[in-house]
Amino acid sequence: MSLSEQLLEAVGIMLLGMGLVYLFLGLLILGLRISARYLAPRPNLEQSQPQTQGMGGAQPTVVPQTGAPTPQQLAAISCAIHQYRKQA
Repeated sequence: MSLSEQLLEAVGIMLLGMGLVYLFLGLLILGLRISARYLAPRPNLEQSQPQTQGMGGAQPTVVPQTGAPTPQQLAAISCAIHQYRKQA
């Protein structure tokens, strides 16, 4: 087998390998997009809007969003930070 035949075979194997890698990555991206579209939970917009009590001029009751700390949690965090800084 001559050198040129070996180089030609090496280039063919290289292109085949690169093509398989790109094919795999393309299928992986496609699979992730499909699973994100159909399997990921959708945000519920009804829960994030403030709710009002009754009719008339009643004060609206604001429901904290998911992940937002309540005033009690903020007070506890502030107290913990204060105690930590006092000890350190």
